[in-house]
Amino acid sequence: MEREKKRAILLGIPAAVCLLFGLLIVINNVVGPLSFFVEGAFLCWVGAVLLFFALPERMRRRFTAAVRIRELAYWVLAVTCLLRGVPNLRGGITASRFAAFLLCCAGAAFAVWALLDRWSAGGRRWALWCKRIMLVLIALGLALFAGLEAWLISWARTDETTPVEAVVVFGAGVNGTEPSLSLLTRLEAALDYVEDRPDIPIVVSGCQGPGEDISEARCMADWLTGHLRRQEWIDGGEEGWFNSYYDNDGQRVEGFFPVGVRMMLTGQVFAVMGGVADEEQVRRIVRSADHYLYRPEIGGYRLNTDFGELKFNLGRMFGFAYGEKENGAVFSHMTVMYANALYRRGFAKEGWKALKTLSDAALHFETSRIYPGIPEYFSADGRGMYHYLTGAASWFMLTMITEAFGVRGQAGDLMLNPKLMGEQFDASGIAELTLTFAGRPLTIRYQNTAHKDYGAYVLKQAKCGTQSWKPNAAGCIILPRTWVEHLPPEGDLITVDLV
Repeated sequence: MEREKKRAILLGIPAAVCLLFGLLIVINNVVGPLSFFVEGAFLCWVGAVLLFFALPERMRRRFTAAVRIRELAYWVLAVTCLLRGVPNLRGGITASRFAAFLLCCAGAAFAVWALLDRWSAGGRRWALWCKRIMLVLIALGLALFAGLEAWLISWARTDETTPVEAVVVFGAGVNGTEPSLSLLTRLEAALDYVEDRPDIPIVVSGCQGPGEDISEARCMADWLTGHLRRQEWIDGGEEGWFNSYYDNDGQRVEGFFPVGVRMMLTGQVFAVMGGVADEEQVRRIVRSADHYLYRPEIGGYRLNTDFGELKFNLGRMFGFAYGEKENGAVFSHMTVMYANALYRRGFAKEGWKALKTLSDAALHFETSRIYPGIPEYFSADGRGMYHYLTGAASWFMLTMITEAFGVRGQAGDLMLNPKLMGEQFDASGIAELTLTFAGRPLTIRYQNTAHKDYGAYVLKQAKCGTQSWKPNAAGCIILPRTWVEHLPPEGDLITVDLV
């Protein structure tokens, strides 16, 4: 009797601890990381075994006579697998539906095996044959799975020395709009690989399957975009911007430093143009650029603030004095691309400010000392430099035509979607553009008699002779290419009313 009490104490206490912690882990991780749930279930199983042997021998015999321990083990495993698998068939934030499906299959297999085990013990020969067949099928399935995994692993490339042009991430399931556990692992592996290889792009590929609200490619793109927003955003309260570069020592270049604020225009251009910056971040980038980079007397937006040191681990920019070339000059190409990015995101007023300041500086001969046109950059004293060594003029025209006047092709047709400001219309409220489309010279005339700014007007209709078009649901007017091609060789005038 004394011996049974000691055994009950020695085994009962760890059994209670295992059951308590195991149940807490299981309850808190019904929908969560698989590893935690399995650990909790294992603790519960260990606790149950310890508790069984902590019971007096007479109770153990009664329990064994009533329930076969082996059968009980099968049912416990079946319930554990089903409890973990079923809630995650739809998928949680990081749960894998494939792993949940495998758990459900395992749970069903354990349950069937428990029933067959009971029936075969009762002398039913068919149940014994079913068990044998089931064992053969399971063995064949495991062999096939092992062979397939061995084949995949043998073809996997884990070396990091072979030159590559891109990292391609294939889809692996989406839970609603969030990446599955497998997909998240792939994305994190891709980020780890390119951490020391900044020139290698990440390409994502995947379709949309049942139960997925968005495609795998869209999910991965959103996740990577969110990663950039979390990692590279510099929060300055009402202001803020993205870090553009890391130096050769792996240190972030931009931010708030003891020597002053360090901000560069390049990173903001591509963050805005590529959709990485959300709408509020675009507003804060504009405030920061106006505060730290905008100098209208020398052309507008500088490439960067004065770093206050010769930072030779960042490239050639510090081979020039501040305000010259890549080190803080107003670089026309980047300024025009900044304007283009702002127009694309609907910030027409801010985009026009960048373009107008640049053109006003270039046309002010007393300062720029150049013929009319867009130079490569403006020096520290506002002089236009390398007048013919620039692609900024092309980008300037592209932005004015396709964004400000909003005239561009779409799937072969001609789309009209202006973003003109009130000051861009003449005294009679007309802004006009002449260009060639589908081999026909066209004049697009916008009429805005009230001189309203972009955002305050909408397109009413477009007319050409007796033909007229109304805006579509997006507020744009689409002119079919077939109609344009049937115009006379000398073209025609298209009048668009803004109200």
